[in-house]
This record gives sequence, C-alpha cells and structure tokens, in this order.
Amino acid sequence: MRRMTPAFSLVVILVVQVIMIISQSGCVYAQTFEWQRILNHEGSYASLPKQNATDFSFDVAAGSDGVYIVGRSHFNDGYYWSESADSFLAKYDFSGNLVFDYIMPVPWYSGPSEYDGANNVVVDGKNVFITGLIGSDNPSYGTSYLIVFNESTSEYTADPLTWGGSEYDWEGINSITTYGHELYVVITSEHLRRNPAPWPSDYITDWWNELRIVKFASNLTKIWEKNVAFAPHTQNGGAIAVDSSGIYLVGEFESPFGEQSGSGNYSLVKLDFNGDFLWEAKYKNKINFTEISGMALSNGHIYITGVTGLPPYPGGWPDTYDFFIAEYDTSGNLLWDKVFKTSDGSLPAFYSPDIAIGTDGIYLAGGITKSITGGGNDDVLIVKLDFNGDLLWPEAEWGGTKNDYIEGMTAVGDDAYLTGFTRSYADDLGNYNVFLLKYGAADTTAPVASAGSDQIVNEDTLVTFDGSGSYDDIGIASYVWTFVDGGPKVLTGVTSVYTFANPGVYTVTLNVTDAAGNWATDTTTITVLALTPEDLTQRLVGMIGTSTIPAGTKKSLTSKLEDVLHLLEIGNERGAIGKLMDFIHQVEALRGKKLTDEQANSFIREAQEIMSRIQE
Repeated sequence: MRRMTPAFSLVVILVVQVIMIISQSGCVYAQTFEWQRILNHEGSYASLPKQNATDFSFDVAAGSDGVYIVGRSHFNDGYYWSESADSFLAKYDFSGNLVFDYIMPVPWYSGPSEYDGANNVVVDGKNVFITGLIGSDNPSYGTSYLIVFNESTSEYTADPLTWGGSEYDWEGINSITTYGHELYVVITSEHLRRNPAPWPSDYITDWWNELRIVKFASNLTKIWEKNVAFAPHTQNGGAIAVDSSGIYLVGEFESPFGEQSGSGNYSLVKLDFNGDFLWEAKYKNKINFTEISGMALSNGHIYITGVTGLPPYPGGWPDTYDFFIAEYDTSGNLLWDKVFKTSDGSLPAFYSPDIAIGTDGIYLAGGITKSITGGGNDDVLIVKLDFNGDLLWPEAEWGGTKNDYIEGMTAVGDDAYLTGFTRSYADDLGNYNVFLLKYGAADTTAPVASAGSDQIVNEDTLVTFDGSGSYDDIGIASYVWTFVDGGPKVLTGVTSVYTFANPGVYTVTLNVTDAAGNWATDTTTITVLALTPEDLTQRLVGMIGTSTIPAGTKKSLTSKLEDVLHLLEIGNERGAIGKLMDFIHQVEALRGKKLTDEQANSFIREAQEIMSRIQE
C-alpha cells in the first residue's frame, strides 16, 4: 500500500452568490447559484521554473460529507505545456471548503509514466474508486487504470488494475458505478483491421467494439465478467447504473461499417446481478443523429440523456444539437422522450450533457458552443426538470469571456455540483483551472427578523438599531430600517444609528430579505423623552467644562448657570430666565476675546433652548 502526499497547491477560491427569480408558465421557482470554487496546482513542483500548471477536472462524485473531483494537471516548464501530467483527487465539503487535494503518481506502472490523468470517480463509504489513463490522453494509446483509495488512511487499499493494448487492439475502462459495496466496471474493447496493401496503408477495412461488464468486490477482487452484445460495430456505450432490480447499460450502435442511417439509434440493456441478460430496449431514429452521454435511476425509473440533431443531408453531421432526455420503466418501456431548446429560441450547439437526480427533479447540465448571455464561446448550461420532463426553471448559464467546459455533475438532495475546467476564471497565466459549482435548491424559506429590544432615550441621543438577531437558513441579503421623524426615514445595514431630536414615541420597522427574495419584518419602539430645563442646564455646564476657554471664563459662566439651577430648584422660573439673559449678555461681551464665534453661538443657542423649555 502506498500513501498519497498532499499537493502543495495554491487554491484560488472565488465565492459568487447570484440569485435569480424566474417566472414562467404561472410558476415561480428560485434557482440558487450558491458558490464556485477554482482549483489549480501552481507551485506543486518546486523544480519547475515558473511553477504554474494547467488543470483539468473530468468527474465529480458525492460522499456522505462532501464531493470528490478527479482530473489531471499538466505542469508547465515555464514556456509551454509539459507532456508530463499527474492525476489528482480533491475533496470539498458541501459548503465549498477544500478538505484535501492529492497529487496521485502511478508508481505501480512499469511503462513510461510521464503522463497520467484520472477520468472517473465513485464513492462507497470511505473507499474512493478512481479510473484514469497512463501514457497518453488518447485511449487508443494509453493504459487504463483502476485504483481504490481509502480516505481514512490516505492509502491505496488494493493493488491497481490496468488495461491496455495497441492502436489495433485496445481495451480500456468506459464507466464505473457502485451498488451494495460492490463495483461495476464497463470495459470497451476496440478492434481495427487495416488494409494489408502498401497503399493506402492507413485505410481501415473493418472495425468493431466489444463491451463487457466486470463486477468487483470493494478490494478489487473480481466476482464475475460478462460480455454485453449490442449490434455489430458498437459506436459508443457503457453508461451504467444499478438499483435493487438489476444492472442497466446504455450504448449507441450503428449498422454495418460505412452506413450512417443508423446513427440515431441506441440500446438500453438490463442484466441481473449475475450479469445475465434480461431485456433490451432499442431506440431507433433514422432521421436525427442521437448521441448518449449519461444515465440515472430514480424510484424505479430510468433517465437517459444525450444530444440530438438533424443532419443537413443524409449521412451528414448536425450543425446544432439539442439536449435529449428519455424515461423508461424497469421493464424497458419508453414512457416519454423530450428535447430541450433554449427559452429564447437561440440555437447554440449543445454537447455532452450529464444528468443527476435531486429529490424534487432532474438536473441536466452540458456545454454550449455559443453563449446565450453574450459571454465567451463555450459555457456551461444547467436546467432543472420535473419527473415528467417539464421545466421547473429555465436554463442558467455559467461562464465568462473565455472558454469554459463542463465534464461532470452529481446531486445531493436538491443541490447539484458541477465540475470541469475554465479559462474565464483561471489564473492570470492563461492556463485552464478546475472549477466546482454548487446550485442549491429553490429557497422558499423566509428569514426571521429581529429588530432588537425597545429603547427609552432622551432627545438628541444617538440611538443604535441592531438587527443581528435576525437569521435565515441560507443568509440575509439586506436589512432595511424605516420610520417617520418629520418625514419618512430609511436606514440600511445590520446595525444603524440615528439621533432623534424631537421627543415622542417612534415605531421602527426592520425588513430583512434573503437572496431569493423571501422577507420578514419586525418592529421596535423608541421612546424619546423631552429634556427638562435642569437637564439642559446641566448639559450646558458640561459643554463649558469640556471647552478650551480660559479657566477664569469657565468659572464665571458656570457660576451663572449654577444660579439658574438653584432658582429652578426653588421654583423661581422668572429669576432663572433673568440669569440666563445675564449669561447671554456676558457671552456676547466675551465674543472675539475669550470666546470664538463658534463657541459663543453654541452657548447662546443652548441658553435660548433652556429659556424656551422653561416657558413651555
């Protein structure tokens, strides 16, 4: 067993929260783009001059406490892509925090090992099953590998398995899945027969593919291996899924080599748990070209996805493709099939859709060669359907001004996680970096607003409003405080401040709104008390005491105010007003001498406010 070492990777994390409320066909659903994460392996190899890397992710799988992505990293030599590449395995928790990031060398491989990359990943408990290629990114020239990695020990728990061959006779891993702590692997064998004559030496006279399924225990001990016979000349195939009733395999097939009339066909095959044939359902379309790329199971129903398009002439290739989805029951009966087009009627070319099942619907995600929103050329498109294939919300597009490619998707509950590689959000060196996106379920839960406790304050006191007791299941996007004080007032922020100049009782309303538009309100009451003449006089004494005027002037002015307090105490309001008038005359006499204009105006204004309050 070999232990993996963490990559010394620079992880660039970008958090984007974009919420859209979309209404269509009388229904309102919120599609919640919760976050994106960008991963690269710059600096992972100190021997590289510039230590930068180009990263590709090809699959994502969900475990009990996070999602796993696999791919490969090309470590640049400072001038161009190096032919050296390594597989990597990274894990994020469901909140988007990086748990680990491992570079996975292949020391078990006896051949040239400068190049390897991981293509598929599935998770069973703490066992992570990974497949990939060694020696080349072209399956016909590389060696496929299968390893099992235990997350608890960070070790390979079994010897790896490999498949390979030559460009004339080659076999490799197509897809994998787990069920009941057992692993199911689809192997493709490709055979070519070339013209033996000197010219044309590269002319293929015949070719055929063979598919077989291998069932393994979790330690990679083989349980059985069975051939799966589609029609001759199988074009592509091997999307596999397993439920309690058996094993399902879907693949495309063509009529004899050179004829294109069968290019719209595929077969869905069901096997029992011994690998024995149960039934085959064939879909035939002699007009449209159909290419299958994914399959998922849910509650006794089988969902198949791919792309379909109409060639401009018989035997040609379509100019554009649409997403294709079909549903079968467990007996192989086609229940429905539908084609998805963009809501605005534009015709980008769709490619390589993947499918994942949420608790309340079906996620479809794939690539588009033309941005709908006017960004870059290749972007990611995701839609959500109900279990009848009808839209729950229209398409959401992700991508930037450069090319961005999706490679895999998985779902956990109602959350979808998508991975691939991006140049739009990558480093500033022009490389591709890995992305991981999370789309959340529709948020229909209103937040809880808390405007804080009621307050009793004196007039001209700074009041703090505190909404920090408010909360939401995802997060609050805005806090808005409204009340009336001589006119409408609006404040924002989780906390805010305001000075009430006029006595009275004020009702302040807090509105909290989350990113999906759900909102709630709460109120708090601010009772503002009027200051008495004694309070105002004490305040003026304090103002003089903290001022910068000479000590003798302070004492003289304060003495008159102390007389005012005494007269108020014995009920002689007229005498108090007379002393205040004396105070004002003295301030005027000191203006420009012992007092600045600003100080004089401030003291006189306060004295006049005291006289006004006495006369009320």
